[in-house]
Amino acid sequence: MFFQLGQHLNRAMGYDAIDILKRRVVEQETKINAARQVARAAKVAYDEAVLNRAAAQRDVNELERRWRGSVHGARPCGLRVRAGAGTTQGSRRSIRGYSQAGVQCTHVCYIGAVSRGAGVE
Repeated sequence: MFFQLGQHLNRAMGYDAIDILKRRVVEQETKINAARQVARAAKVAYDEAVLNRAAAQRDVNELERRWRGSVHGARPCGLRVRAGAGTTQGSRRSIRGYSQAGVQCTHVCYIGAVSRGAGVE
């Protein structure tokens, strides 16, 4: 009897609505944290791709320098394209993933702000 009376009192005072809002906030925080983790992983992949591409470019430059110093004297046609093609594709995938993670994180943060009734500037 007292339990039912307490429930009616909580509903009348608005505590049920507060509990629902608390649950929504926790759900949004979970989504935001997941989006941030995806963004961090994408940034790490992007940074690694940039480092790999720089290393590949150094290797190509070294090969080109050696070729120029050799008996042949001229650079083989298409050396840069062949040596760096795979690295370029990897960095493009990383950039795309990093961008998508940022968009997802922004979207989740915006949805969270709107559901809490906060203005988003």
